[in-house]
Amino acid sequence: MIRSLYKLGREPLASLLQRHLALKSYLLRGGRVVNSDLSERADVLIKDGRIDQVAPTINAETTAEVINC
Repeated sequence: MIRSLYKLGREPLASLLQRHLALKSYLLRGGRVVNSDLSERADVLIKDGRIDQVAPTINAETTAEVINC
């Protein structure tokens, strides 16, 4: 199907994959969050391709893919 969409010129494959991944949610558990004056362990929730929440512990959404760091 993707090949046929590409051949029809409706949407390039890279754009289709990028749009699909941006719609998913990811929960990064136990990662190290670092900025200019702080470094600590935290969970990071990514929704629609953007950081939605950073906290010491985040309860997983049912749709979020959990990635243990």
